[in-house]
Amino acid sequence: MPMFDRASNVVVHNGTFMDIGQIVHGQSGVDILREASIPEAAYDSEARHPAPSCFPGTRTQYIEDIIQWATSDDSTFPLHWVMGPAGVGKSAVAQTSSERLKESGQLGAAFFFGGAGGYDRPHTRLFTSVAYQLSTELPDYHEIIDRAVSHDKTLITKNMSTQFNSLIVNPLRELQARGKQVERRAIIIDGLDECDNVDAQCQLIEIIAESSRNHTTPFRWAFFSRPEPHIEAMFSEASVSSICRTVVLQVSRTVDGEIESYLRGGFDNIVRHRNISMPSPWPTDKDIRKVVEASAGLFIYAATVLRFVENSRSLSLEESLETVLNIISERHTISGTPTLFAEIDVLYNLIMQRVPSGVLPSVQLLFADMLLDGYKGVWSAIEEGNCLGFSEVEFRNLCNHVRAVVCYHDIKPLPAFGNSFNATRPFEVADSEIKCLLEEKDRTAGGVVSFYHKSFRDFLCDPSRSGAFCVTTPEMHAKLFNHYHQIHHDYSRSFVIRGTGLELAPGFPSSAASLSWPFADPTSELANSYLKARVFNRIAASLFSLLNTNDLDSTLTKKIVETDHRTAMINRSRLFSGSLVSSYAFGAYRMMRVVGGSIFRYIPPFAFFEFDLEMFRRRIEHRTKLNLIQPYHPTLLSKCKSYFSPHLSRDEHYSGLYKFGHGTKSHFWYWEINLKFEYYFEFETCDLTEARKIHWREKDNLLGFFSDCDLLDFVLHGDRPLMGLEDRDAAAY
Repeated sequence: MPMFDRASNVVVHNGTFMDIGQIVHGQSGVDILREASIPEAAYDSEARHPAPSCFPGTRTQYIEDIIQWATSDDSTFPLHWVMGPAGVGKSAVAQTSSERLKESGQLGAAFFFGGAGGYDRPHTRLFTSVAYQLSTELPDYHEIIDRAVSHDKTLITKNMSTQFNSLIVNPLRELQARGKQVERRAIIIDGLDECDNVDAQCQLIEIIAESSRNHTTPFRWAFFSRPEPHIEAMFSEASVSSICRTVVLQVSRTVDGEIESYLRGGFDNIVRHRNISMPSPWPTDKDIRKVVEASAGLFIYAATVLRFVENSRSLSLEESLETVLNIISERHTISGTPTLFAEIDVLYNLIMQRVPSGVLPSVQLLFADMLLDGYKGVWSAIEEGNCLGFSEVEFRNLCNHVRAVVCYHDIKPLPAFGNSFNATRPFEVADSEIKCLLEEKDRTAGGVVSFYHKSFRDFLCDPSRSGAFCVTTPEMHAKLFNHYHQIHHDYSRSFVIRGTGLELAPGFPSSAASLSWPFADPTSELANSYLKARVFNRIAASLFSLLNTNDLDSTLTKKIVETDHRTAMINRSRLFSGSLVSSYAFGAYRMMRVVGGSIFRYIPPFAFFEFDLEMFRRRIEHRTKLNLIQPYHPTLLSKCKSYFSPHLSRDEHYSGLYKFGHGTKSHFWYWEINLKFEYYFEFETCDLTEARKIHWREKDNLLGFFSDCDLLDFVLHGDRPLMGLEDRDAAAY
């Protein structure tokens, strides 16, 4: 593989590759497996504390049914699907069932995709996590999996099907050959609909169902999810439905008694935690019944009420509850047929209304940024703060005002880098090990934020539910665009270009000087320069994400023409220099690599069939109409039989060379599409002459890299990276 021969480091963002060159010599196979798993997704992880669980006496029948199914000798239905709409308590049932099964020794593993807790949980780490948890429960399995991963460290980088067979099926088969039968155990998978990829959700069901039909694993698999159409379709297929029990957690008033018990216990806990005395009884029976009535069968409503009362620091407990009760009373005077989430929408509106008018615009700006590219589940607090110009104090204050719906999860600070590197120097000159540590720890060092429940995201994105609080409107996007544009300008002028790199401009003694929320140690130029590069890259990409919404006024879109695209491109190249980065754009999987300050991207033949030519054509037309790009016609690339045109045709080979931006703030963008050999190749550069020298070589290198069968297998099976903090760059431009 020629790419690895010359690469000093390999980093893949949100993909399934791992920098196995960084694995410490002497690590055991189980140690490697643990690092490739997500301990924070386990049922008893501290990161999920306090995990949603069923209050004693609630959801007892559902829990008992799961326990009985998991422990029964009847193997007719090895799969169990618990479905239900948002807010009915699916995760609480999954959590309590996991705890009960663990107590009886019947739990094999549990993986929670969704919920607050502050960690990304990609589908690519589900089976590595399940395998690691099984290794802690089964000593003989531990020995086999340790040897297997030690022998082939790339097992943790394979596609899901290969991981399942290599890490779970094959070790169990070896145990059976030794005459050591693995006992039946339950494996809980909660929040399947919150898995980061729709295709992956279906593939997970298919892999596990096939294993259950063929009896390659002895486990009982329980899934918890919303009834999304594609998930329903999978469980409805005859080959799956014949081996799966389906249970519906309905929105029903029959659970009013359970919600009442939950509320009483919750209010008692609030009083106990506050260590205060309250008038007895508090709340009154009438108050409790009023909240139960408004909950309308949704546990999430009751949970949000409890968080609102507990976190309204500016009010007494009595005043906080009274505010909720008044809203409920007012709501009941309004005629009309209520929708499923009508009551909780009123509660969400109340929470937003309680945000002070001087703070509300900043809260909405934060939510708009978090949801610009869809729902990721967890966001870096320090990146969000710097992207929006908030200090740490300001950011925490914003989150405090919406604590009933937003979870701020503190993470340990950046680790000490020791004496191996001078922390007063910028990250570009650090070695690969230091860069990997920055990549792993920098994003979460300031903490992470998430929504307590996905239903709040749905509320914010639907103007018919949230009204003036909706954060996906053209007006909100315009505010976000103006905010980004100013910060982009500030970041651009804090740099000067030196060759193919950037240096701090005079008047900026350190990277911390232009960050609204720098890392605390003023001498840590290493961490702050990396943070600044990440934030600058995200701001630049966010401008284009907003541009791609096509809902911005023309007076705003004209601003992007004068943006300093050259500095932003060089910043992007320094951020990813020496790395091979996965991304997902124009409907297809692609790789990106930086060489000599130029950024090369490639969609190989086996992913080309997904390349959206029409989207690509529209993107070029849009950029040309804005006068953001202009065709450029030198003879520097004359070896390529092509013509420079923004319009696609059915010619076998065509390409385009453009000047991106204007004047000293511009750079060059070259692309080529070959329909005969089915590939897409492009590069961005400030030095067209230098880029031409390595154009053909780099394209051959990328093609050589993808000749590796393991990577080819990965892409062919569709394990694409999730659109996230890094991939906003890939999709936006």
